[in-house]
Amino acid sequence: MLGNKDANRLEGGAGNDRLKGGAGDDHLLGGAGNDALFGQAGADRMEGGTGNDVYYVDDAGDRVVERGDDAGIDKVFSTISYRLDANVERLTLVSGAGNINGAGNNANNTIVGNEGDNVLSGGGGIDSLTGGAGHDTFVFDTSPLAVGRTVIRDFVSGEDKIALSLDAFGAGFYAQPPGAIADAEFGYGTRATTAEQSLIYDRASGNLYYDVDGTGPEKAVRIGVLMGAPDLHLADIILV
Repeated sequence: MLGNKDANRLEGGAGNDRLKGGAGDDHLLGGAGNDALFGQAGADRMEGGTGNDVYYVDDAGDRVVERGDDAGIDKVFSTISYRLDANVERLTLVSGAGNINGAGNNANNTIVGNEGDNVLSGGGGIDSLTGGAGHDTFVFDTSPLAVGRTVIRDFVSGEDKIALSLDAFGAGFYAQPPGAIADAEFGYGTRATTAEQSLIYDRASGNLYYDVDGTGPEKAVRIGVLMGAPDLHLADIILV
């Protein structure tokens, strides 16, 4: 089903539908079934309904709406920097779209970058991040003490960065120099070796830990996993 240059309302109903809004600010409703919704030009509202739905986002005004009681796995393909709306599980940044960024929501998300330099953040939940080619930044932007972790599937030391949000981790990390953590706040193994707030990397497993009080009574918590246990050095870690 294809819209025109006007603001269209296209409704697919039951079945697996393919809706294209055309130009204009459109409202697309997939209904039941596994639907593909293309907003195209304009600021579009896309509602897949039940099923495993796929959305194509290309405008900052596009809105994806998914029901909280839908058990389907829903995906967004985006040509712009995009943060997943609630109840959508997967995001892929489209090849050829350049240096764009992707962010998740509070669910368990899978986010895949393109060949550009992408900034990816999972949000809450247990998230899977794949940067693809390019120099990518993987952001930890939720409280390290919250339930959840980030799985990074293709980290490359010297090319990619691990970014810790000061809003999430607090101001305990000393910025020496600005934008970096101090030598004493990063170590290897599974536990802190100093009394400082610490980030700890296990080179055997790829597990990344955070310890709020170093060698104090609080235990280190696992905040992420670098698949394949690649090298990780202090210079690969930044504060944002």
